[in-house]
Amino acid sequence: MVAFADLLLLKQVEGDSSLWFWYLYQILGLYLLIPVVARGLAGLGPRDVVGPLSVAGACFFVWPVIASVVSIVGGASG
Repeated sequence: MVAFADLLLLKQVEGDSSLWFWYLYQILGLYLLIPVVARGLAGLGPRDVVGPLSVAGACFFVWPVIASVVSIVGGASG
């Protein structure tokens, strides 16, 4: 059975000449995922999308900034 890390090409294999193909898997995934997401978002209005995008923005952008500031301030005072 192939390990999940091998499928994602996270583990480099010495002497493997196909390692530079990593981007093809990502492009293929995007080509397969975009139509599914587009169909799912087609019936939604702007008010339906604002909530989930706000939560995603807070998780991916705001929370790491707050965590960084807290670690810097906490590290400077301790």
